[in-house]
Amino acid sequence: MITRKFNENKYAVFLITPDGIVNSPNFYNATNIAGLDGKRGYMKFSYDKKYLFAAYEDSDIIEVCSFNHNNGEIEFLFELNNGNNPLGFEFSPDSKFVYIAYRPNTPSLPYEIRQFNMGNISTPWLFLQSSQIIGAGYGLGLQLATDGKIYCFGKRYSTGPDHTIGVIHNPWELGSNCLFEFEAINLFPGETSKSIPNIFMDFLYRFDFDGVCENDVFAFQSNFNPVPDSIRWYFNDFLSGENNISYELNPIHLFSDGGIFEVEVDVWYPTGRYEHTSRVVEVEYAPEPDLGPDTTMCTNADILLDAECGPHFYSWSTGAIGSSQITVSDTGWYWVRVENDNGCFEIDSIHIGLFPQAIADTTNLEIIPTTCGGSTGVIKGLIINGLPPISYKWLDDLGNPISNSLDIYHLPVGNYTLEVTDSNNCITSFGPFSIIDAGDVLIENVDY
Repeated sequence: MITRKFNENKYAVFLITPDGIVNSPNFYNATNIAGLDGKRGYMKFSYDKKYLFAAYEDSDIIEVCSFNHNNGEIEFLFELNNGNNPLGFEFSPDSKFVYIAYRPNTPSLPYEIRQFNMGNISTPWLFLQSSQIIGAGYGLGLQLATDGKIYCFGKRYSTGPDHTIGVIHNPWELGSNCLFEFEAINLFPGETSKSIPNIFMDFLYRFDFDGVCENDVFAFQSNFNPVPDSIRWYFNDFLSGENNISYELNPIHLFSDGGIFEVEVDVWYPTGRYEHTSRVVEVEYAPEPDLGPDTTMCTNADILLDAECGPHFYSWSTGAIGSSQITVSDTGWYWVRVENDNGCFEIDSIHIGLFPQAIADTTNLEIIPTTCGGSTGVIKGLIINGLPPISYKWLDDLGNPISNSLDIYHLPVGNYTLEVTDSNNCITSFGPFSIIDAGDVLIENVDY
């Protein structure tokens, strides 16, 4: 809830919760306009909830502010002043235009309604220059209605009673194409009052939607009145292919990526009326973990899985949480779920298999012992089947390498292990193979 404090020249922003109004507002600067205390005025948000306009009775100034609907923050941008007294304003449903009704400070001049292009609002002089008179008529209380038209009191001069209502039929159109009709509704003998009551802005959306994240279902709910004869939705999501267009009254759509999408709708009513409208839909990006393609690893080896894609929350199929990396040593499927602060998440998975191991053929294996404490032992005839090229490394009892040949000679007593490295850089160990001293064996078996 937002109000203007005149004495302090501040906007006061109150948070409303299910428990009520939080009685400790945040304050944001407004412009310094003298003599406003006790004056009536107008305050409205654009329908994309990005801007706040405020104007006051007997003042030529409109305060133009940016607005953050996530936290209620207001930033004063500039004063809009064209020398006339604003008597009401309203935004087009797509927030592309604002319509301002003015009472000229020269009494002999008629009231007028001007259209301003919101696309120029970041440059004040361009915004003022975009002004176009779209009709003469009393514009007090400009108000969007549920049929997508903007209504106002229709009176050319300040004298006499007010009996008519003016209508901007196509508020999404530029300039005179918006089709302002001065005396569209005649209330005679009834009379109009000072203003049209505000309508809660969410009721005025031409369509609404539920959805937050890319690759999540966005459900669109149309609020067109009466129910259209036909309708066409254009999501401006080119990567979605044929799903970029829908002819459903209340469609669903999966956005192919995060970002800003202007969703446009064309509507044809039973009366023959045509309406075009749009809303900007902000689709939150989901994290993009990438564990890479399925892979294989060596037996008795470890593999590092890395899903790093930002400061998000990581949870793994192994039960590990928090870290973007885990080390695994078993085969099978692994997945990671990564969720960001907006609740958007993505899952990636990977399958890990084993490289085929090298195999030892011991059919022709021959182990010849050494004798008399010498070094005449031999291990030969071993055949290794594996993915070439293959390299060999023999290790002694202490793990020292002693040979890179498959057949080894001149061995003393000891245990010898063969490490085979294949083309996948997988190491397979065979052994140990024992060399004994044949002389010692003969002595032990001597018959006394």
